Amino acid sequence: MIEKIMEEIEEATRQEDAPIYCGNMEVDGYVRISRVEAIIRKYMNDGWISVEERMPGKGDSVLMCNAEGCRIVGWWTGKTWVTGFSHTDTEKNIVAWQPLPEPYRAGKERE
Repeated sequence: MIEKIMEEIEEATRQEDAPIYCGNMEVDGYVRISRVEAIIRKYMNDGWISVEERMPGKGDSVLMCNAEGCRIVGWWTGKTWVTGFSHTDTEKNIVAWQPLPEPYRAGKERE
C-alpha cells in the first residue's frame, strides 16, 4: 500500500505548480501539502469500500455506511440496499460498505 501512496505523491510532484517542497535533496518535485494529505487519506479507508469503487456481491450481507455516517447491517440485492427481517426496508444514500467480520466462535483464541 505504501508503494501506491508514494507513487501517487511522486506523480503529483510532476503535476503541481505550488512552491511547497516535498521530498529529499535528490528530487526537485513540488506538491501542495493538501494534495499529499488527500492522497494518504484516500488509502486510509479502514476497510470501507466506496460504492463508486465497486458493489458487494448480490445477496452478500455487509456493513453499510450512509452519507450521515450511520452504520447498518444489510445486503445489496443488485438494485437496492436492504435491511430488516422483512426484506422490504430499503436504504438510500449508502456511500460505502465492508464485509462483515467472521462470527464469534466459542473457544477460538485470537492471534
